[in-house]
Amino acid sequence: TVYLAGGADRGVKVGDRLVVLKVAKRKLMHPFGKQKAPLGDVVQQVGILRVTTVNPKGSIAVIERSMDAIEVGNHAAPFVEPANIVANLRKEIVGPLTIKEPVGTILYARDNHEQTATGEMVIIDQGAKDGLKVGDILLSARVQTWNVQEGRNAKDTVSEKTAYYLGQVMVVKVGENSASCRILRSKEEMHAGDFVTR
Repeated sequence: TVYLAGGADRGVKVGDRLVVLKVAKRKLMHPFGKQKAPLGDVVQQVGILRVTTVNPKGSIAVIERSMDAIEVGNHAAPFVEPANIVANLRKEIVGPLTIKEPVGTILYARDNHEQTATGEMVIIDQGAKDGLKVGDILLSARVQTWNVQEGRNAKDTVSEKTAYYLGQVMVVKVGENSASCRILRSKEEMHAGDFVTR
């Protein structure tokens, strides 16, 4: 049971479902410094509430589901049931990827994990302006560079690079300049700075 500020005075009704939100990271910066100003705050959904009692200025609710600790000071907003999306995964990829423009970058992993795995969420720096829509499947890759011939100095050293396949992510929420994606398949951990491509 949780006790909320806001009741009939804010239009809350018995049976309303609310999503609990917390600010997971303030002033997110691009890992490669593409933007000098912060990209914004990262807001994380931590639970779902159902209102059981409404008073003039406060409400009582029960926690229907929690994905993390629900704490005093978290905010609650109207909950909209997410649509079911059919995931059309691509066939398993074993070789290097051909990077197709535009290339996106993973900006953030849930709880700011440095590494992530299947089922977790990431935020990328592409959105509606890049043609992304909910349900799109993107491939994740990391650029691997290795020396094939050592030189006396850096100028004489010969190196190769490849786009190493990490897994597949599905776009689940799209903003103008960013999108939230769920990791559907991962061959290896993904972290901030890895690439996404179509």
